[in-house]
Amino acid sequence: MVHLQSWLRGGLKDDERLIPFAPFCHQVREIADSFSSEKLRWTPEALLELQDKAEDYLSQVSGAVIRLVRGVMKHPIPWYGNNTRLTQEQKEDVFVLSCGTSGIPVYVHTMTECDFTGAPLALPVQYCQRFLAPRLGSEKGQIKLFYSNNLTCSEISFSTECRDFRLYTWSHYIKSNCVKEGDTYAFTFEEDEEGGLLSVRMHALNGMLGSKEYDKERPQRLQGSEEGTLSMEQRVAVARTASICIPYSPFVRMVLEITACCSSGISWSRDALLSLHEAAVKHLVSLYEVVNQFATLLTPYISDGTKLTPEEEQAAISLSYDCASGIRTYIWTIKGSNRELVFQKKFSEQYLSPYLGSGRWIAKVFAGNDLSPFEVSLHMTKPQRAALYGGWPHFMKINGFKKGDVCAYTFEEGEDEEGAPLSLRVHLLRAAPM
Repeated sequence: MVHLQSWLRGGLKDDERLIPFAPFCHQVREIADSFSSEKLRWTPEALLELQDKAEDYLSQVSGAVIRLVRGVMKHPIPWYGNNTRLTQEQKEDVFVLSCGTSGIPVYVHTMTECDFTGAPLALPVQYCQRFLAPRLGSEKGQIKLFYSNNLTCSEISFSTECRDFRLYTWSHYIKSNCVKEGDTYAFTFEEDEEGGLLSVRMHALNGMLGSKEYDKERPQRLQGSEEGTLSMEQRVAVARTASICIPYSPFVRMVLEITACCSSGISWSRDALLSLHEAAVKHLVSLYEVVNQFATLLTPYISDGTKLTPEEEQAAISLSYDCASGIRTYIWTIKGSNRELVFQKKFSEQYLSPYLGSGRWIAKVFAGNDLSPFEVSLHMTKPQRAALYGGWPHFMKINGFKKGDVCAYTFEEGEDEEGAPLSLRVHLLRAAPM
């Protein structure tokens, strides 16, 4: 973990390796012995070559991981209506469907008796006005409706005149496709590559659980997770994407080539290769989780709605490299009073409380990269908010910080064992307009 985080920061020293040599050799011998009846002998050169290949491979895979970090969290949250309740497997399928839509959330609907009486299918007003009306461009017209993965479609009349989204001749369409009452379907809206027109596709979700009053006309939010960790749905999306990032056939060829270069006498069974591929996919998922946690810590914590330019945000991320373990850079715009600085409760509880506890400290505070510290009182107040007070106004005045300045605050681990566990650096990101 430490080596990986150092490597992601670009901070490995010349004599350090991403994969430590001794544990790597032990793992190689253990794997080789489990798949060969003969005792194999590995030369140091062969082990070093294998280590180089493994590190190159890990670098390539990490490129895919970083792309996952940027993409997976942006998938639109599915919407559930009509008292729909899903099994765990159905939730996973719905989340994966949302990864490939045009930015419009999947809408999930359970068929009721009303759908077969000739009434139109109506999607909620809030869903229609937020996602569909801006894209459809008119209050009524024709839209293409696809069933499952079929390439042929039916053109059905739609209307948004009543602010919701209605599909007409709906009962005739579902009867012709053998849809039954109680069946659950996910609707995805796809964009035509040529004209950018929207079409609708129905996906059957098998394994029904039944119906229940369940967040009607509201988006079904992902199960909450702590910052930097993955929810169930995100784990599913990462795992499925990881299996695409490591295709089985090229993976097998690489394993056989490396084995042939480094040792003779190893023959891989199909079951062994499948197990090894599965382990590689799991490794990519775990690597994604590490990178995701690391990326979260690099992202600045913006306390008061301050808007940063891309350049300012990059500068704040660069400052995060020097933060104490597990603490993010804090962004705050200086207000009128400089008598004290009180950090937000969530930031204080999550990042500072593990270091400060309930103690009162005299902390060292630096301006930018200045080496001369100021001494300022630092402690956790009763509502669990960290505060800087005694000495803080003097520090602000001497260093010329003023109302409207946008600053980045980075906490570093204290060097004196008997002193405060944290020191603070205040960096000016943007000066207040004159």
